[in-house]
Amino acid sequence: MQTEILNEKWDGERYYLKARIKADPKEVAASLDVLRKDVQKSKELEDVKKKADEAFKEIEKLKSELEAVKADKNKQKEYVRATDTLSAADWFKKGYQHSLKKEYDSAIEAYSSAIALNPNYVYAYSGRGAAYNDKGQYDRAIEDYNKAIALDPNYALAYNNRGIAYAMKGNMGRAISDFQKACDMGDEEGGCKNLQKALNFLNKR
Repeated sequence: MQTEILNEKWDGERYYLKARIKADPKEVAASLDVLRKDVQKSKELEDVKKKADEAFKEIEKLKSELEAVKADKNKQKEYVRATDTLSAADWFKKGYQHSLKKEYDSAIEAYSSAIALNPNYVYAYSGRGAAYNDKGQYDRAIEDYNKAIALDPNYALAYNNRGIAYAMKGNMGRAISDFQKACDMGDEEGGCKNLQKALNFLNKR
């Protein structure tokens, strides 16, 4: 499979990539405009910041409580859990920065560190999936999107990005199903537009 980048730009909020993909004789996904709402740029980063702020406040609260009750095992566990949440958010942000620089291996390592600290970190799975997608490792990307969706079945962006991975593998049936799901959830910029483009491609065959 060969990919020719036709147009690529980033306006600070949205990443736009237009590519021509040459695949098998069926030329699955021969021309697919991949409109991504920037893997973790708006809603996800806002949520990460909110969770990090909450974790920091919880840490400060627990610090004072631990001073008063040093032998309280439950308080100690809560403290460790809060610090892990904050650390996971830090690793997530590092992964995001590496992705922006197209340092995908480093991004994957950072997202994996976030997941190690917080195995239920939906955005970290999504971010790592995007890095795998960009490396052309579509099966591994799909595995991470599957995990993100299992943790949050209403996560539209994961459906859209999994659809992109399926399209790149030539499985347009699964891609269309995921684009439809994302579109039904209100992802107009990603799911709905990619759904229409995928359907248009099939109708022209």
